[in-house]
Order: sequence, then structure tokens, then C-alpha cells
Amino acid sequence: MITSTKLFLSAFAVVLLAQNVAAADEIFGSTFPAACTDTCASFEATVLKCSALTSTADLIACSCTADFQSQTQTCVQCIVTNAPGSDAATTAQTSAVGFAKNCQLPITLSSADAGAMSSLAVIDASLAAAAGGASSTASAAGSTTAAASSTSSAAASSSEIVTTADFYAHVTETLKNLLGGTEKYHFVTALSNASSLLFGSYENFEQRWGRSDGKRVNWSGFYLHPYLLSSSTPFTPMPASKKLYLGPFHGRPACLDVSLDSTRRAVGVCAAGYLTAETVVVPDVEKREGHIACDGATRSEIVVPVKINTKDGVRTIGVLDCDCEAENGFGEEDRVGLESFVAALVELIDWEL
Repeated sequence: MITSTKLFLSAFAVVLLAQNVAAADEIFGSTFPAACTDTCASFEATVLKCSALTSTADLIACSCTADFQSQTQTCVQCIVTNAPGSDAATTAQTSAVGFAKNCQLPITLSSADAGAMSSLAVIDASLAAAAGGASSTASAAGSTTAAASSTSSAAASSSEIVTTADFYAHVTETLKNLLGGTEKYHFVTALSNASSLLFGSYENFEQRWGRSDGKRVNWSGFYLHPYLLSSSTPFTPMPASKKLYLGPFHGRPACLDVSLDSTRRAVGVCAAGYLTAETVVVPDVEKREGHIACDGATRSEIVVPVKINTKDGVRTIGVLDCDCEAENGFGEEDRVGLESFVAALVELIDWEL
């Protein structure tokens, strides 16, 4: 148990980002009202348990359960009731709403847990009323009345994630919740979580990919211009390079670098995306001249250039690469979705650290 009970900033962010108890303690924000120390003890214990997990899928499954939903709702309602109008109450409302939205990712839950997670919208409805000036007591009493409509609304939101366009819109919004806030992050930190988020989301979107061999996305990550790895900022003149180097990724070990030299042979897919600064979709990698087979199981691939705006114009500093074990694993909708994902990611990074 953390000695000074504190208020979570975002339950999902805590679970996803914290790799151990120390990290969890660092991510926690404001102090709980004293009256809520015991009430929030179970919630805090669950966060610490989840934060010890290392698998993204396990972290999400740990936080998106019926028990954690109940603990969160009880804890947040106590904060708003005992400290109405305080910074802690405001943070509690924001965190609860963000948690409810994040747990509508296309993850696999038991029917009981899926139903319970839908009721997280009760927090949104009751706490929104409290934020609008209603008394905390009245808000708590009204939450039961609002439960049916709120649960229905949340369930509808979750069920709407059935198309590829919906999938990418939701993953991009989750990325913004995960990395957004008052602070922008170093590119290593941001790209690491972006690749993990994509990989885990692909695994859990059974309508397209899922976890089955021969169908799943088996790699997502970045190849970067070496200048990024040796300089504090990419905004100064960037020398030419003959290679891109492996950056943050999620999946099996990958090629350490890819050649940008097209004088001897056709360049690989990552190099093509970088050199043309355009997205490259390969339906069948075995038919693509120059393809570099880092994983023999890969059958299709998509590469999206990572571009940043500088005073000298747009500069391509690397690529996002996603591989799939099925032919035609990616298409036009994936191009549109991943380009939007990368554009949002670029804006969340402090490139001048």
C-alpha cells in the first residue's frame, strides 16, 4: 500500500504506463480526501497489482474488469462527495470519464465484465451533474436513475467499434489520452507506447486481425534516421544517411537497419516509404521486389512516413512499419487510419528535447 493515498490521473494510463510499484506511485497525482482513504484502498491495491504486469493485453484486462469498475466508481464518488469543487474532485471526474472511454477499446472480456464496464458511464453522468453545480449528494442519488440510459449509451459506443475506420479513430483518440496533457514527451518514450498500443489493439480487434496465426499483425514499430539517435533536435540540418535504424517496436526481434541505397538493388518497403515520403501498402510481400524478410511469417506490410514540420519545411525523420501474417492484411482504410495516427503522434512529441 502506498503510504500516502493519492488520486489517480487516469486509471488506464497508470495501468498501461506503470511497470512497477515505483512507477505507479510516481504517476499518481493529488491526495485523496482523508475520509476516502479506506474507501479507496481497494481501488489503489488493484492499480498496484495491475501496474506489476508487463503484457499490454494483461494490463488492459486487469484494469477493465467488473471489480475494478466498482472500486473506481466507489472511490471517485467518495472524492466528489467529500471534496466538492476541489482540484481532487475535478481530477476525479476527468479521470473517471477517461477511464470509461479507454476501457471501450476492442478488448476481449467475459460477458459479465463487458456489461460491468458499460456501467462506467454512470460515473460520467453523475459526476458531470456534480461539476455543473448540483450537490454531490443529489448526484449520487441520481446516478441510479441515470444508470439504464448511461449503460445503454456506453454499450452503444463500444459496439460502434466494428469497422476499420472506427478502429483507427478509437486507437488515435486513445493515443491522445495516453500521451496528451501538459507535458510533451521525448520521441523514444512516445514511439515506444505508440507501437505497443497499436500492436495490442490489432491483437484485440478480431474483426480484422486478432491473435490467430496466419491472420494477426505480428510487428509494429519504427525505423528512424540515425541523426535522431545522436542529436538533441532534428531541426538542425540533417545529414544524408545510407540507412534507417531500428527504433521502438513491439513484436519479434527485427532487422537492425534497412538500406536506403537504391543503386545496387530495389530498396525495401521501409526505405521506399522514407525516400518517397509516401505511404506504401504491400498486399503480398513475396511479390514485392526488394522486400526485406525480417520475419518469414509476414505476408503483407504497410509503411507510413513520419513527417515533422520545421522552419525549413516538412522533414521525414523515419517510418512506422506494420507487418501482417495474412496476405492483403492492409488496404486503403488502413493507410488513411495510420496516417491520421502518425499525424496525431507527431504533435504529441517534444522534438526539441
